[in-house]
Amino acid sequence: MKWFLANAEVSFIDSLSITAICVLIVFLMLILLALVVAAFQFFFGKKEEPVVEEEVVSPVTYAQPSSLKLEDIKDEDMMVAALVATIDYYEETKEDVRVVSIKQIG
Repeated sequence: MKWFLANAEVSFIDSLSITAICVLIVFLMLILLALVVAAFQFFFGKKEEPVVEEEVVSPVTYAQPSSLKLEDIKDEDMMVAALVATIDYYEETKEDVRVVSIKQIG
């Protein structure tokens, strides 16, 4: 391995060995970095508190006689309003939602 000398010519085999050594060093450093990050997560990770599930009683709503059924909607704006209200309710409660009836307020 005369490539350690400053003015020596480097053969193809020597260049392959230099490349292999450099790639090996890079992969060893990546493995070392991954182990350090895993150790940080092990020692300084979040401590999860146990989640206590509370029983949620959902209110039961009954259809009013003046409300419309979903099949009675003919207006596109009313359908969009019903869908937006349903999506908003779902985002707020994170429970399954089913539209039973619609009542026009104003």
